[in-house]
Amino acid sequence: MTLRYSFFLLLVVGQASAKDYVIGGQNVKPTDPIQASTVGIFDPSPDGKSGALCTGSLIRKDMAVTAAHCLSNQGAKPTLIFGPDLHSPSAPRREVDAVAINPKWKTHAGKGMDQGDIALVKFSGGLPKTYKTIPTVSSDKDIKAGSEVTLAGYGISNAQTKTGAGVLRRADVSVLKNRLGKSEMILDQSRGHGACHGDSGGPAFLRQGGKIALAGVTNRGYPSRAPDDCAHKSVYTKLPAYRSWIQKSEKKLEEAPAISGVAKSHRLSSRRTLSKSFRRTSHKRPRTYLRVSRAKGSHHKRR
Repeated sequence: MTLRYSFFLLLVVGQASAKDYVIGGQNVKPTDPIQASTVGIFDPSPDGKSGALCTGSLIRKDMAVTAAHCLSNQGAKPTLIFGPDLHSPSAPRREVDAVAINPKWKTHAGKGMDQGDIALVKFSGGLPKTYKTIPTVSSDKDIKAGSEVTLAGYGISNAQTKTGAGVLRRADVSVLKNRLGKSEMILDQSRGHGACHGDSGGPAFLRQGGKIALAGVTNRGYPSRAPDDCAHKSVYTKLPAYRSWIQKSEKKLEEAPAISGVAKSHRLSSRRTLSKSFRRTSHKRPRTYLRVSRAKGSHHKRR
């Protein structure tokens, strides 16, 4: 099996200012614990003219877990965006200080199973009010075929029109196969809802003891020959499989906040907002490409 598509969106910096999610899902309510631990991740290009939107989950007060393919590591700092609507001018932002990308991703990206598509980002500024960390599933045995999991993300809501990105949504799907290789699971999206472009790195929650726990992060669509309509299956990287790496990486990020090649800062002005316009990526991973406006009050739209 070779990689053919994943779910991500490109943000093109323009002059547009407009208000503008998970396929077949529902808007996440403010009281939903999913909102309290889910964030948007904007990874800018080196020239500042574009970037990619992904989703992440808070596992510490200063760290989030996401997909490795969400971080280009091209010299500009990613930014975390909080809130149910990333287009809101008041959405809190936190600059990423350092990232840790699983080393397997460098050698296995797009190649078969167990691609190591997982990364950590460390940020400064603390958590906004109402936000908190999410516990992770401790054992692979807790993830069973047939189990229901809840997905969340800021991706598009319509795979045909490619619209709706930037709003946090959720959807329930089932685990079709709990073991694709040693570190991945396949989820069933054939009922018309699931992850799509913009949901890369986003959470798959498993309910344990009446509460939710983080079981995996969005990796790619499946199978490789499936149409790019997010209506077949999706592959998620399982957190328990990388428990040891996560723990070691957390310590390294604490001790060396500048590791993993994060270079000069790329600051998103608090006045910038996301527009509803975006263009597709050249391949099919679940990041999403949206436009970012430079300031409020401008009405020139770019398509």
